[in-house]
Amino acid sequence: MFHRGAQRKRQEANMFAVMSVSYPDKAELYTSLADYAAVDARYYDMASWYYSDEIENLDDGTNEDLLMLTSVSELSPKLYAQYLRNIDASCRAEEKITHEMLRDLKSSIRAQIKKNLD
Repeated sequence: MFHRGAQRKRQEANMFAVMSVSYPDKAELYTSLADYAAVDARYYDMASWYYSDEIENLDDGTNEDLLMLTSVSELSPKLYAQYLRNIDASCRAEEKITHEMLRDLKSSIRAQIKKNLD
């Protein structure tokens, strides 16, 4: 699910980028959603590697910034609802499941980082 989700998130990031140009009055919203989807695709990749026991992919150094981003809050519920309204309806159920699982993984990462800093 995370592998498919990462691919979907990349497509959504592109879609939102196009929408930000196509609808200048909503450019700020669509740019925010494009940025969110692009970063979330990277988290989905990490989760995919983690849950498929491909831990070696996590240690290549390309995702160091994601560890720091886990301390940044998620999208607001209002913006996440806007995101869900804009994605393909057939993807919403899987998105909600993987989003919740990813939130749990991010919480675990945050706790581990905090533990290591203490």
